[in-house]
Amino acid sequence: MSDSITIAHAGSLIQVLTQDLGPAFTKQTSYTWTNIAGPAVGLANQIRSGALTPDVYLSADAEVNQVLIGPQHGDLVRWFAVLTGTRMVLAYSPNSRFKADLDAAAAGQAQWIDVLQSPNFVFRRSDPRNDPGGYRTVFVFQLAERFYRRVGLSAQMRNLHQPYDWLERTGFRSVLLRRLSMQKTLYMVIERFKNQDAVPVYRRFRDQGRMAPEGLVYISSWVDYTRAECYQLMETDTPALLDVWMANWNDLVDFEIHPVITSADAAARVVPLL
Repeated sequence: MSDSITIAHAGSLIQVLTQDLGPAFTKQTSYTWTNIAGPAVGLANQIRSGALTPDVYLSADAEVNQVLIGPQHGDLVRWFAVLTGTRMVLAYSPNSRFKADLDAAAAGQAQWIDVLQSPNFVFRRSDPRNDPGGYRTVFVFQLAERFYRRVGLSAQMRNLHQPYDWLERTGFRSVLLRRLSMQKTLYMVIERFKNQDAVPVYRRFRDQGRMAPEGLVYISSWVDYTRAECYQLMETDTPALLDVWMANWNDLVDFEIHPVITSADAAARVVPLL
């Protein structure tokens, strides 16, 4: 048996593969690996045709696995796990002639859909036939049409944007991209107020707020009847942010942190074992 595997992966996953997943895999298994990068849908089509036979396939969208999984597709994929999530962002060059308008849109002072329809505005996206970023861009415009209640907006935007093979030829201007982020985790934070005294804690919260860094999201909280303990649900894709946040409170609170999943998620994981 070979001590090396081949990983076909979406190009957007190159950093997480080479810096995190790949080295961790080699450390745990002693196996080496080689990678083949490309657009996720395009790679899936090559796998379906037999032109590509990787040991592992990493897609930028879990839905792409549906064209590979199951007996109707030859069981090319038998199972998969979701490791990361993505968000669509409008990226633009600081040298763009529309920078002031785009900055205003980012600040909520202008509608981004209006900026993108400005005369001579250059906008690109990837090809929906090959890359999830392409069809996700189309979805964004469809959602924007509903959200802003502008009939025909999606069709107007589709006429404006084109595939971004121009990147290698003309340089970067503006494009909707998928920003990779690790799958967010829920944390149950148990706060025990020092000296069982909630007053200093509530006073600081009144004066300074929660003091949670960007990227750490408050979900909800509950306090026991004695007001000596608080049970707070937080969410983040960067666990180190919890330490930053707790440093603002650890003179008043003792913390206990537990990663958790919802009951629905737990049931979904247990059902196959029943």
